[in-house]
Amino acid sequence: MKTKPKPRAGKYGSGLLDQAATAVNKRKASTKSRLDSVMGDIQQNRGTRRRNTQNGSK
Repeated sequence: MKTKPKPRAGKYGSGLLDQAATAVNKRKASTKSRLDSVMGDIQQNRGTRRRNTQNGSK
């Protein structure tokens, strides 16, 4: 009786699980980078606003 060839084992054992894990990690990474950029923009804006109020210009 011939057995099915096993999928190439990756980090998480079976190939299918590995694919799912990489997809999840990619999604996490993209949301993290988006959040980082948004937070950076907010902090920059806050800094310029503070400077402007100190200078007396709005």
